[in-house]
Amino acid sequence: MELIGFFIGVAFFIALEGFFAGSEIALVSADKGMLKAVLRKKKHRYVAHFLENPEEFITLTMLGYTLSIVFAATLYTLALMSASKYFPGISGYEVLLAETLVIFTIIFGEIIPKSFFQHHANKLTIPCLFILDKLRIPLKPFLVLSKVISRFISSRFAKSHVSVRREDIIELLREKKTFAEYEGLIVSNILSFKDRRVGEIVKPLYEIVMISENASVFQAVEKIKESGYSRIPVYRVRVDDIVGYVSAYDLLEAQPEEPIKKYVRKILVFSEYTPLPDVVNEFKKKKEHMAVVVDERGVIIGIVTLEDILREIVGSIQTDKGEEELIREISRDRWIADGKLELNELVRITGVKIPEGNYSTVGGFLSFLAGRIPEEGEVFRVGSFVFKVVSTDDRKVKKVLVEKVDTKGER
Repeated sequence: MELIGFFIGVAFFIALEGFFAGSEIALVSADKGMLKAVLRKKKHRYVAHFLENPEEFITLTMLGYTLSIVFAATLYTLALMSASKYFPGISGYEVLLAETLVIFTIIFGEIIPKSFFQHHANKLTIPCLFILDKLRIPLKPFLVLSKVISRFISSRFAKSHVSVRREDIIELLREKKTFAEYEGLIVSNILSFKDRRVGEIVKPLYEIVMISENASVFQAVEKIKESGYSRIPVYRVRVDDIVGYVSAYDLLEAQPEEPIKKYVRKILVFSEYTPLPDVVNEFKKKKEHMAVVVDERGVIIGIVTLEDILREIVGSIQTDKGEEELIREISRDRWIADGKLELNELVRITGVKIPEGNYSTVGGFLSFLAGRIPEEGEVFRVGSFVFKVVSTDDRKVKKVLVEKVDTKGER
């Protein structure tokens, strides 16, 4: 029984070694944009901790890997010592038996788990982080000792140099007046562009002008004139069942009474986790300007256009009519904001603190708070600010009065 117990222990620690080796490669290979998107939705504390301090989790995997090897080797040695009592003939084969452990360790503790975890990094990273976060507490003394030794070696032997990361440049541009504000914003957006995901800029369904596939060409043309867009998504039964889009150019020679079905073009589909550079490349490859965005369940959550992506870099594109004024200060600590105003712009101008969530515009935020499209006159309190809905239609919030009040709710 003692011998069996030793070999069970060896198998356990080889499996544990495989977990730590696989976790390390998963954490390194995982899509950080996907993790940020998961964090915005589910608020996992351990995911936030990993994004803030990935080195600690990597060190934890290396520490666990090393300790697993030590314990596996120790138990294997004890197993051989115990086996020699029952099988005296093995006493001359210690080296060969030790090589057997090395082979098992390399195959089952290194090659197989690393290959598996690397191919499924995005799926396995979250559960790995959950387990590693639980192991941080019992392994804390070893982590502290490892950090002390690392700092000592770095201070003694590392060459003095200045390392500037991309994140440092972005933060400098945001905080300092090194550039004019607009130019600095563009540079900052370009530097962070490859880490952005399409789900961060998707236009929600309630903000989109759409038309039913059963509509006529005349109705589609009127909708295009009314909206000012040259392309309009087409839905089948419900607005979250988008089947394509119609282009104004395709309808130029169409008969007014014709159904638009025959003019509907196929529309691209992207996951909300797709990196923006990949979306741009696909737009260029397919020569398209519009796509639907789906969540992890395949449900359509909105639309993204090439103009939306360009706006993320250089700001809103002005038309011949001039750029629409989306927010206007009407008196001290009082503003009239358009429902389409981006929340980060509202925060910059007014100083209001908006909780994180799956919304990006003022109208989307208020619709989230209400659980529906708010009605005119509805009031929402957010910290020291009051939001009053001034005008709406059946699809979206149009105008909002934003007012800063004191802690008693009075101006």
